Amino acid sequence: MDCLFFDGTFYRNNELIELGALSKTSLELGHIPIRSDDGVVGSMDILKGIKVCRKIYTHLNNTNPLVVSNSPERLEVEKDGFEVAEDGMKIFL
Repeated sequence: MDCLFFDGTFYRNNELIELGALSKTSLELGHIPIRSDDGVVGSMDILKGIKVCRKIYTHLNNTNPLVVSNSPERLEVEKDGFEVAEDGMKIFL
């Protein structure tokens, strides 16, 4: 079974700015955002075409809406075939 793990720290590029937490974008902090917005291509769009059995986002920041299991953003990511890692998650390869 093929499995792709990818950094999911931030959902949007300007996530921290919108929350008033920091004046830097995710790209300025070295993280590709999951969702494309404001002319920034997100990792979901980049990874959609990769043929692997499982695509799992890891390392989510506590500001990322994917940490909420029933958030619209989480449901959208899962609908597009991605998984979101959980604390204590075990993956058998």
